[in-house]
Amino acid sequence: PWAEELRLRYISGEASLFLLHGNVRDLYPWTAEDGQLSYMDLQGFLLRFLGRAKDFVLYYNISDGVQIDSKAKRILLLNKLNVRRQINGREPIDSFPETPGELLPFVEEIITDSAGNSAVVMDYIETIAPSGDLGFMTDEQKRDLVRLQRWTSNSELLGSDNLVIMVTENLADVPRRLLGCAQLAVIEVTRPTSKSRRNYVSQ
Repeated sequence: PWAEELRLRYISGEASLFLLHGNVRDLYPWTAEDGQLSYMDLQGFLLRFLGRAKDFVLYYNISDGVQIDSKAKRILLLNKLNVRRQINGREPIDSFPETPGELLPFVEEIITDSAGNSAVVMDYIETIAPSGDLGFMTDEQKRDLVRLQRWTSNSELLGSDNLVIMVTENLADVPRRLLGCAQLAVIEVTRPTSKSRRNYVSQ
């Protein structure tokens, strides 16, 4: 149900930025094209769910870095980004960023490409933009929070076929300033119903 809600709100043009919260560390049923049912974690589910419509699907958490489903797509995306960089007189890059400080500018390059058709999943978003009083945040944390807030009103992102999905278990861990952005669609991943649990046990 939560994936269907996300799909409908995205294709209706309501939002390009989403925040999933709640039961995000569970297993979710996925039915392949051949009808085979399997259960997978959120990363695996979203890579397949988004991969049906997106050219590139990137997944990031602060521990594992940026991941993409194949080496060929990694090379293709880097080439695509470097063409834009060359046009804008910027230095090319030969790898995905490894540090959190480099991540958000890199993601911004992807999601503001008007000709792009990409999805970026940012898991454990509270480790990138933690909740707390501005007076206790580092300059780097303030910078990252402002960048995320800017995305919610970025016309290049909102007018493109790109989207961003942020993930956290608890909304209280996410800054109120980000949650208050009107263009951020917040979707709760609820616990499975009794019927869903019985189906899982049977499988």
